Amino acid sequence: MAFRERFESGIARFNEKAKGSPEILEVLEEYDGRTITLKVTDDTVYVFKIGKEGLSLEVSPFNPPEDMYLETSSQILRRMIDEKKLNPVDLLLGKIKWRNISLKEVNIVKRLLEA
Repeated sequence: MAFRERFESGIARFNEKAKGSPEILEVLEEYDGRTITLKVTDDTVYVFKIGKEGLSLEVSPFNPPEDMYLETSSQILRRMIDEKKLNPVDLLLGKIKWRNISLKEVNIVKRLLEA
């Protein structure tokens, strides 16, 4: 669970920021009830739950949802977070897999991870 503390801290900052941002609250309203499952192949599964009030995190759930699903290694994820960008080569080589998620939503996830 190498990313847990980082995600929890980011979610707390994001939720605080969301309180004063009509734009963020609008996006949360649009995605209310949805989940983003992030499977880090050499770590664990993180489930980000989206609600009108903000985000929450569940780690290693028994039966993770596959609403919006991303899968990658900790090395690729760490690079995404540290460099604050998505490398198209990783996508082309299948190092990042996704289901039920568009590029727009991948960018939203990326911004959430940067929060």
